[in-house]
Amino acid sequence: MATNTEKELALRNSTGLGRPLRVPTFRNLLIADLVSDIGTFMQNVGAAWLMVTLGSAAYSTTALAVTMAATIASL
Repeated sequence: MATNTEKELALRNSTGLGRPLRVPTFRNLLIADLVSDIGTFMQNVGAAWLMVTLGSAAYSTTALAVTMAATIASL
């Protein structure tokens, strides 16, 4: 019968795609990054929606989208 220490060691030494998620710091940073990405997406949609609602020309809306994409691509 395996002890708890042996089970924990076996989990840490296992391979697979979910292995990094067992590290609490990595998991927390991944969750924070996903929440940040969702917030960025919401801000982009809101800005484009506002541009269309204000009756801006298609050129202005396109320029806004290109500017936002360029800032993300430059990172």
